[in-house]
Amino acid sequence: MQVVNKLIQANKNFDLLVIPNADHTNGGAYGDHKRFDFFVHHLRGLEPPSWNAPPNAGEGSGLLDQGALDWERSEDTGFARRMGGEERSN
Repeated sequence: MQVVNKLIQANKNFDLLVIPNADHTNGGAYGDHKRFDFFVHHLRGLEPPSWNAPPNAGEGSGLLDQGALDWERSEDTGFARRMGGEERSN
């Protein structure tokens, strides 16, 4: 938390996610969702999919369930087109 205090004192913007009882893990499925959302928002400039919808049975239990993979593929195609590049094949 010393780094956090220094960032606050320096009036710097930063994102911090603390997950209780997670120790030094990746945060499980919740950490995966937050990391995915962060990179999609900040690196790709897109809004990530809503995670508040009830999960569909049999589609997966974590970040990379079929719905997220389909969303990512559709965004990759649109992103490649907008950048004038080739579509990525998976």
